[in-house]
Amino acid sequence: MVSPGGFEPPTRGLRDRCSATELRAHFCQGGTPGGIRTPDLVVRTDPLYPLSYRGVCTAILLESKFGCKERALLLESLFEGMEIESKRRNKKKLIFFGIFLIIISAALFLVKGEPFREKLFSAFSQSPQSKKSTKGFENNWFPKEKPLNSNSPPPVLYSRSAISIDLTTNETLYTKNIHLRVPVASTLKIMTAIVALENSSLDKIITVSDYAARTEPDIMGLYPNEKLTVKDLLYGLLLVSGNDAAVALAQGISGNEKEFVLLMNSKAQSLGLNDTNFINSTGLDVDFSFDQYSSAYDLATLSQYALNKFPIFGEIVKTKNYFIAAKFDEDQNHKYFYLNNASPMVNYPGFKGIKPGFTPDSKLSLVSLIEKEGHDLLTVVLGTPDRRGETEALIDYSYQSLKYNNLN
Repeated sequence: MVSPGGFEPPTRGLRDRCSATELRAHFCQGGTPGGIRTPDLVVRTDPLYPLSYRGVCTAILLESKFGCKERALLLESLFEGMEIESKRRNKKKLIFFGIFLIIISAALFLVKGEPFREKLFSAFSQSPQSKKSTKGFENNWFPKEKPLNSNSPPPVLYSRSAISIDLTTNETLYTKNIHLRVPVASTLKIMTAIVALENSSLDKIITVSDYAARTEPDIMGLYPNEKLTVKDLLYGLLLVSGNDAAVALAQGISGNEKEFVLLMNSKAQSLGLNDTNFINSTGLDVDFSFDQYSSAYDLATLSQYALNKFPIFGEIVKTKNYFIAAKFDEDQNHKYFYLNNASPMVNYPGFKGIKPGFTPDSKLSLVSLIEKEGHDLLTVVLGTPDRRGETEALIDYSYQSLKYNNLN
């Protein structure tokens, strides 16, 4: 018998003359030669084969009745067995490694590790786009996807998705991940306002529900059972980003927020917004959900549509402050409101709107319209640590691009 530690059979030069087919005759039922098993055996035929094969009978290899050829044949079969066993073990390792990766990914996802979440979100949410056709869509304007050349280096932005467009010449001046689907926070209230304007009159009276009044954190300051016009609620929605105003509009126009969101998504489809989906009227984060998103490209398209179709929308978003007097009569019943425009660009020269946003998931976002030297520059920055600074950088770069292309 041989020790389980290993042995060195004299097989060099003989294995080339061996046939694995001949060897099979030496195996008894059950696939083990001689029917004797050992716990483990390290077979070392030469330095190139340091292999381990569990459960192989080894005693038969040293039986005197077998010559060198038979022993070589048995080793040939042993190598076959070791190869099969190695493949089985590697397969198990791959399975365990895959399970380990799934567990780690789930753990990172649950604790909302931002870098991991962002990469994961980006990897599965990039929507390939070709040149946009206006055929079949309600609107007939989409941003150009290729920006103009410039003699100035583009600004370094930390935004996840960004775009700059001159609405006066319809030229795109800067792009970054313009079709990347990301959370957009309260900038989606642009769509909330559009659906409200298209499905209700401005003087319609809406009664604030208890649920709407309790919706936070950004609020207009509504109380339950207050009665206000759609117009006043739109000011509260767009100037101070009132989530209470958003829910009040949704409930007052569609009966409940769920039905209102269906209108929002239907409108997005009719406008050709391929990278946009809504699950509420406020833009607030929903735990463990990536089903609410948009992109810089889609928000630019949506903003141009709102500004072009609804003059009242443009009037509201450029208003710096707005006073709503208290009323207590049969139709309206509410306290007074004094609303200030929450945009960080409100004091920037040429400010014309339109909507900021922030949630923990989306980070800071901003859609801005700035008039500069006769040009209406529309900028969108999403998921940035510095929305005002990056917006100003985009405005400066965009105007330099216009000058370089003799469009100023």
